Amino acid sequence: MERYQELIRGAASHVLLGTDELPADLLIYPGSFNPLHVGHMHLLRSAEQLCGRHGLLELSIKNVDKPELGLDEIERRLEFIFEPVILTRAPTFIEKAELFPGSWFAMGYDTAIRLIDPRYHPDVPAMLQKFQSLETRFVVAGRLHNGLFQSLENIQIPTGFEELFISVPEELFRMDISSTELRKEVRLAEPTLQCEEDRSCSVGSMSREGTPRKFKGTPPRLDRVFQQYDSPLYFITFNTMHRRKLLHRREIHQAFVAYGERNVPDGRAIGRYVIMPDHIHLFVRIGEESKLSDFIRLLKQALTKELRSLKIDDEIWQPGFFDRLLRHSDSYFEKWNYVYNNPVRAGLVDHASEWPWQGEIVRIDRV
Repeated sequence: MERYQELIRGAASHVLLGTDELPADLLIYPGSFNPLHVGHMHLLRSAEQLCGRHGLLELSIKNVDKPELGLDEIERRLEFIFEPVILTRAPTFIEKAELFPGSWFAMGYDTAIRLIDPRYHPDVPAMLQKFQSLETRFVVAGRLHNGLFQSLENIQIPTGFEELFISVPEELFRMDISSTELRKEVRLAEPTLQCEEDRSCSVGSMSREGTPRKFKGTPPRLDRVFQQYDSPLYFITFNTMHRRKLLHRREIHQAFVAYGERNVPDGRAIGRYVIMPDHIHLFVRIGEESKLSDFIRLLKQALTKELRSLKIDDEIWQPGFFDRLLRHSDSYFEKWNYVYNNPVRAGLVDHASEWPWQGEIVRIDRV
């Protein structure tokens, strides 16, 4: 909260959420993310794949033609961003490039059009020369526009500046749906919470053979772990390095659940979770005597040990993790509804209950 206030006051130029440091090969995807949807993430992943850089979302609290975001609006925008994100006060691409020299930017066709439009930038050549001096480049994805698929090839780039722009091939990224339609689709796709009556999503326990099985009855309730209800509840996300798909396997699920069960007697409780191929979402209730960073560090170590036994020797984890302190019960249920359906949105299963690498270790029913 204090970091957001510093950004609003101008005492900080940017705030990192979900990561401790910026990668040297930074690819930034700026946006309003109101809300973040599947189209945004597909574009960023396609740009990462094309240029081999490490992508991060960027949300500026200042906008050229709209009011500055206040604290409540910042928190609302971040409510469903489960990825590392940079908060800035840089509304224009020149300001962003100056803040992060050497960085590249991912963008869509419409944004690229506006970037070189003299109505927005009176001296476009001077602006592009500045980008050259900052070693900035732009990775541009196409979109359906007026019934035709439009891409970088349909934009007249000023002569001498063509190398600043890289086109994302249509076969790598194409989504023929508007942001408005995507937002509507995401809202309609989010089901009501099924886990209270339907135990199909409580696949947190494992048999000794390591195959997922449902809990007998229900997971232990939180009031059996904590004598008071003032311990904070966090929503956590952490990613593999370069989003490598390493985690959707029996051994990792088994190690994850074992770690969670070992920590329950010490007042560190994992509630619901989803293990995706390249990242993990989990809800953690942790006592004041414990450090969240230590808990996640040791969890990563436990999972790393399993991956090493599978002969995976490269660097595994992206530094740091994303954490959000939940403030009311609706936050928990709303976030779980969204996270529960991640495997469906990723095209891994048809129904969320079919994804085997998810579950609930301790029943958390209040924030």
